[in-house]
Amino acid sequence: MVSIAIHNVDRLGRDKAIEEAVRVLRPGGRLMIADLLATRQYLARLKELGVTNVERINLGRRMWWKPFFGHLRAVQV
Repeated sequence: MVSIAIHNVDRLGRDKAIEEAVRVLRPGGRLMIADLLATRQYLARLKELGVTNVERINLGRRMWWKPFFGHLRAVQV
């Protein structure tokens, strides 16, 4: 699981990080990327890379910053 890390780089860097995560993921492996803002972008990039079993989910009140920044969401494969 990647949590609140990929958004710290620029868009090109985020796309490359997701590409690398997909590249090293074992068949049947799982990937989850939690973020405050860019999960729609991650979902789109994963689909561009041919990942079919991907979904965007709401993580609810699982993280301390929810009251300050809104909903934490994740993209999971």
